[in-house]
Amino acid sequence: MKRKRLLRSVYCAGISIFFMAWCFPAFFDAPQAASKSQAPAEGSKTIATAAYGSPTGAPPFDPASSAFVLSAWSDTGLRLFSDCDAKFSLGGPLVTLRAQLVRRGPKPEIVAGGVTLEYVLEDMQAPAAASPSGLASRGQMKADGGVFAAGGIPVAPYNANGEYQPYPLVRVEARDPATGAVLAVTKAVVANSAKYGCAACHGGDASVPGISPETAARILAAHDKLSATKLAAGKAEACVSCHPETGGSGPVPLSAAIHGFHAQKVKNLGEQACAACHPAKAPTVFSRDHHADRGLACTHCHGSMAVHAASLLLGPGSSGAKSAPKLLALLGDPAKTVAPRTPWANEPECSGCHDFKTRPVVSASAAGKWSEGASALYHLRKDDAGGLACAACHGAAHATYPCENPLGRDRDNVAPIQYQGFAGPLGANGSCAACHTQAMDPAASAHHPMLAPKGTAVRFPAGVELTRAKVIFPHTAHAALDCLKCHHAGYVDGGSLSCSQAGCHDQADPAGGNPLAFRNAFHGEGASCFGCHQARRKAGQPFGPLQCGGCHVMS
Repeated sequence: MKRKRLLRSVYCAGISIFFMAWCFPAFFDAPQAASKSQAPAEGSKTIATAAYGSPTGAPPFDPASSAFVLSAWSDTGLRLFSDCDAKFSLGGPLVTLRAQLVRRGPKPEIVAGGVTLEYVLEDMQAPAAASPSGLASRGQMKADGGVFAAGGIPVAPYNANGEYQPYPLVRVEARDPATGAVLAVTKAVVANSAKYGCAACHGGDASVPGISPETAARILAAHDKLSATKLAAGKAEACVSCHPETGGSGPVPLSAAIHGFHAQKVKNLGEQACAACHPAKAPTVFSRDHHADRGLACTHCHGSMAVHAASLLLGPGSSGAKSAPKLLALLGDPAKTVAPRTPWANEPECSGCHDFKTRPVVSASAAGKWSEGASALYHLRKDDAGGLACAACHGAAHATYPCENPLGRDRDNVAPIQYQGFAGPLGANGSCAACHTQAMDPAASAHHPMLAPKGTAVRFPAGVELTRAKVIFPHTAHAALDCLKCHHAGYVDGGSLSCSQAGCHDQADPAGGNPLAFRNAFHGEGASCFGCHQARRKAGQPFGPLQCGGCHVMS
C-alpha cells in the first residue's frame, strides 16, 4: 500500500514544476546559497559563487621523460541531488569516478593492474551525511577490466570557503605499490549540483541550491493530500525506496515516474522543458561541451519530453505498473512509435549521429536510438581495439573536450591541456605523441576512423609566422551566412577574394588592432572569426569553437 500511495503522490506533487520553471527561468540566475544541511553557518541564506578562473593547477607532463598517461572522468557530466534529506531524498551527492592508465611507447599498453590509483577531492566541503559506499573524499580506486573505478564518492557543491562550486576537481595519482613512487598524475571535474526548479511552482526559497525545507514541506503536503500518505509527519523517505532507478515488478522507475507525469504538461515546449529542471544557465550548466557550442540541445539525443517519457514508460521496468498505460495515453503519437528503454541502462547511442565516415550535420538526432548492453554505455564504452575507454580521450558525457566551463574556460579541459597543450580529444589534430612515442598516421588509427577536416585552406601573406597549424575553413558549417558577411566586397572577375590578397588583410603587423593585419581578421575583437563566435556566445546563440584546437586542425 505504501508503494501505491507514494507512486500516485509523486506524480501529483510536482504537477507543474517544469512549466512554471520554464516560465520563470530567472530562478537559475539567482544568487547561490547553501541548504541548511550544508550552509557554512546556521541560518545563512546566501553565499557567493566560486570565482571565475580559479586555478586548476594542471599537473606537469614531459613527453621526453614521462612514461605514463593517466586520464580520469566522471560517469555523468553533472550529478543532481536534492539536498533536503531532512524531508526526503531525490538522489544523493555521490559520483562515480573512473580512470585509465596507459604506458607510453611505440605500442602503448593499457595498465590493468599492479599499480595503485588514489583520488582526493580538492578544496571541497565534506557532505553532511556519510556515503553508503563507505568511500570518502580521499581513497583508492579498484581495478575493473583495464579501467579503475571508485563508485559512490560523496561530493557536495560547496568549497572549503563555503562558496557554491558545482565543478569540484579531483586529483588522481597512479603509484608503484612497492616503492610508492608516483607514476602519473591528472585531474578531472566531478560536477555535482543541487539546482532544481521545484520552488518555482511549489513556493519556498528559490535562492538556495537544492530543495529548501519550505519547498520540500510543500511537496510532501501535496504528496499526502493526493495519495493519502503521511510522509510530512513521518520520517524522511528516499524516492528510490519505492521507485527503483531501473524499475522492477512494482511502481515505474523513478525517472519514468517524474518524466512520465510532467511530460503531458510540457510536451510541446521542446528543449525548454528540459531547462526547467536541469540547470541550463551559469554558473550551473548541465551540457557545456562542443555539442552545445554547435547549437545541439538535449532533444537531439534524448528526444522531446514526450519521446523521452514514452521511451521510459514503455521500458521493461515499467511493464508491471498500472499507471504506465494511463500516462502513455496522455502523450499522444510519440508513445506509439518510440523505442522502449530502461533508464541508465539504455542511453542515446553515439552512432545515432556519428558513422565515422562523415561529420554529422546539426539536424542529426540520436533520439530513439538507444544503446544495448552495459559495454555500449558511453562512460563504459571502449574503442575499436577494445582497450582504450572512449571517455579517457573524449572526457565525460555532456562535458566532452573541448568544453566551455562557466567558472573557468579550461576547468573541464585539464587532461588535454596537460598532455597536448590545447583543449580537444586526446590525440586530436595528430597529437598521437601523447601516448605513442613514434610517429603515427592518424588515418590508420586503431581506435576509430579519424575524419580529415574538409574545407578551404586559409592562405596567409608573406611575413606572417605561423605558430599553430593552418586552418581549414569549413564553408558548409557557415552555409547559413551571406557570403558577403566574410568576403566583404564579394567576388571579382568570377573568383572569390582571398583574405590575404593585396589590399585586404595582407599586413603582418597586428599592433594597435590594425584591421588589415592578417591575424586580426581572424583573432581580433569585433569583426573577425573569433569576434563573431564570441558575440554569438554572448547572445546565447550557437557559436562554434573558441579554443585554438577547434580551428587549427592540421597536423
